[in-house]
Amino acid sequence: AAAVNVNNVGPVAVNGGTLNFSSGEAINTATLTLAAGIVAGTVPGPATINISGLFTWSGGTMSGTGVTNANGAPDSLDLGGVSQKILFRTLNNKNTASYPAAAGILAFGNGGLFHNLVTGTFNAQNPSGISTVGGPMNTFTNDGTFNSVVTTGDTNLGIASPIAFNNTGTVNVTAGSLSFLGTFAQTAGSTRLKGGNIFSAAVMSFTGGTLVGNGTITGSVSNSGAAVS
Repeated sequence: AAAVNVNNVGPVAVNGGTLNFSSGEAINTATLTLAAGIVAGTVPGPATINISGLFTWSGGTMSGTGVTNANGAPDSLDLGGVSQKILFRTLNNKNTASYPAAAGILAFGNGGLFHNLVTGTFNAQNPSGISTVGGPMNTFTNDGTFNSVVTTGDTNLGIASPIAFNNTGTVNVTAGSLSFLGTFAQTAGSTRLKGGNIFSAAVMSFTGGTLVGNGTITGSVSNSGAAVS
């Protein structure tokens, strides 16, 4: 029988094996639950996965080329569950993403990109932070709000190998310590120490926006354009 392209589907749940979107067409789904296995978009073209409701990611791997858009509202992404989650593609977060304290670690690999959009909020409560599993430089781009709210310990970004953190939005460090083990670059927006501290392994670069609050930055800072208060 001839192949049939399906673009609009209902709720999708993957508990093992591989779900491969390979047509190159955009896939629109009401919700996506990934507990184990692989969701992939590969040859012959990039697969864009649009999730209009909640993306519940408790384990498994997002791989392949293309983009996953977590568009649900008010909650777009739930990173709970004790298993490791591996990102090998681009994931755009539109609204509220939760990374709970007891969740299994989130890891980037092969140039994985997490993009917290202007409307997005990423609540980092997990002291394990974000790790890597190798490959080219992995990136966290924050154009929205990134809240580091670990009550004890550190939130480490770039365990195993560095992650580039690029900020044009708002970074709030309200408790514990936010550790950048790769690069940090702010061209606009604000970094706010609101009860927590920052550690940086590399020189933190501020070329715009603001750096405010009462806290400690352990590491080197280069400021060529940010207002400090």
